[in-house]
Amino acid sequence: MGNKKNNSYSDINKKYSFLNEGVEGLNKKRPSGKRTASIQKQEQLANQNRKRRQTLREEKRRIMNAQRELGHTVKLNPQEIEFERRRLEQVKKKRRAEEVRKKKRRNNGIFIIVVSILLVVLLAVLIKNTLAGRAQANQQAANQNTQIKLQEETPQTGSTDSTQLLGFNKTGEELPIYKEANEENKFAEIPQNVYVKNFGQNGEFTKIKYLDQEGYVKTAGLKSIEDPNQLKVINGVLLVNDTYSLPKDYDPGLDVDAQKAFGIMVENAKADNIVLKSASDYRNYAQQEKANSGKVNDYGEYKADSRQLDLGTSEHQTGLAYDIMGEDYEAKYTEAFADSKEASWLKNNAYKYGFIERFPAGKESQTNRRAEPWHYRYVGVEIAQRIFEGKLTLEEYLNGSTTPTTIENNVDRPEIKPAAEPEESGSEPAEQPSSESTNNNQNTGGDNTGNSGTNNQGQNSDSETQNTPSQNTQNTQNTQNTQNTQNIQNTQNNSQQNSTPEQNSPGNSQETQ
Repeated sequence: MGNKKNNSYSDINKKYSFLNEGVEGLNKKRPSGKRTASIQKQEQLANQNRKRRQTLREEKRRIMNAQRELGHTVKLNPQEIEFERRRLEQVKKKRRAEEVRKKKRRNNGIFIIVVSILLVVLLAVLIKNTLAGRAQANQQAANQNTQIKLQEETPQTGSTDSTQLLGFNKTGEELPIYKEANEENKFAEIPQNVYVKNFGQNGEFTKIKYLDQEGYVKTAGLKSIEDPNQLKVINGVLLVNDTYSLPKDYDPGLDVDAQKAFGIMVENAKADNIVLKSASDYRNYAQQEKANSGKVNDYGEYKADSRQLDLGTSEHQTGLAYDIMGEDYEAKYTEAFADSKEASWLKNNAYKYGFIERFPAGKESQTNRRAEPWHYRYVGVEIAQRIFEGKLTLEEYLNGSTTPTTIENNVDRPEIKPAAEPEESGSEPAEQPSSESTNNNQNTGGDNTGNSGTNNQGQNSDSETQNTPSQNTQNTQNTQNTQNTQNIQNTQNNSQQNSTPEQNSPGNSQETQ
């Protein structure tokens, strides 16, 4: 009984022991049930960490002991030795297999890269060849179209129809232009004192061309050129050099046909990766005078002896010449242009568009000009091709011509006057047409004329009667001279040029009678 009471008191004292601590004991927090569990968990974690550290220490100690024993021989039984040998062999096999796989992957990668490069190169070559083939086909088609277009759109120099240039005249008054050889269908007027191209006479009218206007005007309103050595035309070609010049007031501007042909040539050259530009084209008399004012010509135009050109002898005043340059601006008007790809292309292709290299190197004795590889002159496709194939200059080509078809440039009315009748049979030959109707600008081409003195006079008069007004006294040679084979050939050429002579010149035949 007493012990039980003491125990109960003891429990009570433990439970309320804080009372003995005074006020501080009342404020002291006592651990609850949850807090006690947390404390126990922390103690468990601390024990685990302690065991882990102990395990690490033991492992470290074991490793250190093993390292100390490395220098000692370890005795293995046969089973352990066989096991170790097999293990080492497997390790070696795995290493070799891995090396083989790496080498195979590397070789496969190199093979794939090489094959890819070859495929790309082959594809590029195939595409290039395809494009080159198409470009060549397009170029051939373009060249064919160019020939057709130039023949359709531009008058061809050297032809035998009414599109051939026969000479030049000057308007004496303001003249109306008609579409036909009559006073109907007037469509424009030509100012007074301007130069027009003469393409032949049709009755009272003459077919002319002024700038880009082509039609018929009254022949009575045309005047001749005063100087016989100016505006020289041979076989449809206007010849300009040191002998034959241009008047100071001749100001035709850039020729329309030459401009069209040059534009087509520039476009077609692009297909061959050639860039052509016009450094200079038409220059009038005043511009030429300015260019010659200094010691150095601005456009590289010199005679063969390096002197400046005489005024009026530059082809640029005709509007038919172009100074051409390429992509290299520094090569303009220099000898370096002759070695450029543009110059090489022009030498082999310009004739297809009616242009010729006017002053080629090595031909100074014929042209009396220093070589100008940049200077190209428009003469028409037909003549340009002949000059290119014969490797000629324009002077050589015209001097070799045997069928001159020029007209008199210095007559008031460009029409043929009949030859005077002889007084007696067998007397001196009939008087040749006067200087007012004879073409002083004609190119005789050797001994094509002057043979009438040994032939019958009446026959000579008849042959002159058969010439049409559009040819104007260039066929005075006797058609009966069978011994002169050259004159026979000329007569055949002239007969091809004369379309129906008796029907086209009724006025002439009556006047002769």
